[in-house]
Amino acid sequence: MSSGTVEMSDIPGQVAPPAPKKELEPALITVEQSAPKDVEPSGADNQAFQEEATPVPAEETRPMLTYMDFMPNFISSPVNPDDAPVYARFSFVVDQANDWLKMNPDFTVWKCETISFKLIEEDQYDTKGVLHAESSYGINRFVMGLRLWLVPRMSNSLPVAQIGYTTAIPGEPYTDEDQGTHIKWEKTQAISPGGGNLAHDMISSVVNSLIPAGTTSKEKEGGTADQEKTPVTDLTKQEQTAEPTTQASPPEPERKDIAAHLSEPTHRVSASYHSTMTNTIKGLNKQLARKPLPGVILNVENLTLRASSEQSRPQIVMDPECTSWAEVGRRNTVFVFAIRIFYLKGREEFCTIGFHDELPDMRRAGASVKFGPFSNVVFKMGNWLKHQKNIRVVNMQSVDMQCNLDQSNVYQVKTDVSGFMETAHLSTRYAKILRLFYVTTSTKTALPPYNTIQLKTRLFVPVRRAEKSFESFPKTMERVIKWLDYLRMPPFFVETVAYQIFTQGIGQAVLPDRVDSSVNRNSGRHILNTIRLYMPSEFIEPPPEIAPDVATVDQGWGCVIS
Repeated sequence: MSSGTVEMSDIPGQVAPPAPKKELEPALITVEQSAPKDVEPSGADNQAFQEEATPVPAEETRPMLTYMDFMPNFISSPVNPDDAPVYARFSFVVDQANDWLKMNPDFTVWKCETISFKLIEEDQYDTKGVLHAESSYGINRFVMGLRLWLVPRMSNSLPVAQIGYTTAIPGEPYTDEDQGTHIKWEKTQAISPGGGNLAHDMISSVVNSLIPAGTTSKEKEGGTADQEKTPVTDLTKQEQTAEPTTQASPPEPERKDIAAHLSEPTHRVSASYHSTMTNTIKGLNKQLARKPLPGVILNVENLTLRASSEQSRPQIVMDPECTSWAEVGRRNTVFVFAIRIFYLKGREEFCTIGFHDELPDMRRAGASVKFGPFSNVVFKMGNWLKHQKNIRVVNMQSVDMQCNLDQSNVYQVKTDVSGFMETAHLSTRYAKILRLFYVTTSTKTALPPYNTIQLKTRLFVPVRRAEKSFESFPKTMERVIKWLDYLRMPPFFVETVAYQIFTQGIGQAVLPDRVDSSVNRNSGRHILNTIRLYMPSEFIEPPPEIAPDVATVDQGWGCVIS
């Protein structure tokens, strides 16, 4: 193991604190293991709480890093054949996560990550599964949830973490050719707050209009720093007024919570995939300068929203609070890069957000291009980071970018975009870039805070049991836990990464260093979820008897350092 050490930071989201030095058997936490026995876990009927895990003896220490998934509740079936079923809104999912954090003070949130799963049936999905198939000509339906990456809460004096979030949608001026009118930037750029914060200003009137007559809500909650709940409240727990009304009260909806009502678009905005990421960040920073977030930014993520369209240059209308969507294979698929900020509720933080991209090396080979390995991309990002002052890194994630032919018939990768369109019946080539988000800090330092970092990465690929059968995501996480427990080195960042794979044969499902891939819309495809760690310094792999490599378990399916 490397002798290099990493200075711990008291800023959330930078480096996970090390776990107590005690023998640990890898195991994932579950609600059943961690919640008080006399308290029913929030969302107990939720599929996301059915994690696969080995029971953990009480005397064992907590893992250095683990996770918990939270998913929205099913509400209703789709109205049209090409639509997705309706699920509760994303703010409801964040409420579940905050309730769980209150019940489990031994853990604190280190990073929030928006995740998605393909629907098996309209009300069924598999949070433990790592492989799903996408049809080329059929209808693919998805549901969105929240993954909390958790670390031990090191002191009881630290407050129990409560998270909020907000989402920025890209937009730009454009001309409506049919009407000949110009739509101003303010009309197409929007910030959609949620999760118990600024969303109150946007949806309080909607909530009030949806509460049945004769029902009074509990104390009205404003979008302040100490706000504990969102406007999404449980109608069944509200007190009914006894005063008779002159008008007939409408029947109470047969739904469990007001989030069901909010499944109708209340933040729906016109999003542009032909804008730039720079403009989205500029607009977001202007908004934050006028009204700072009520808390410290935990992490910022590149959130990819998807929609089907039959137009060649559509102005997509999207609702970032919607947690389910459908993609129709015979139509074009539009990808829009939104910006989602997660923050720890507390005192306002005045800061600006920035991002930096590192691209893979590209070598021209005739009319095509060959890409360098992802490990070089990580190396270049580490070199850039060493020389940056007065910033705090809040996320690192790999993002698939389209490779397009320029006027010279040569492939190029443009990263300062807010999305792209995947054309039906054609093949599209992609390359993974590494995107780093940071916030500026008011603290002036003589040396860059990351001047000693030696950024490395490690990809954990689920073990293959058969051509289309892999170990579960919790089992892959168990190997991550055991690997980290041996190294005693906290990761710099972590992400869930999806790879398109070929299911035939017995070769490696994923080549960790490969950055390019092609999507053929005329044939189906299989997507595999993996776990990628970004480490702050060099490391040495544990011996097989301590943390066996996958290759020693299933030949040809090893975890490889990239």
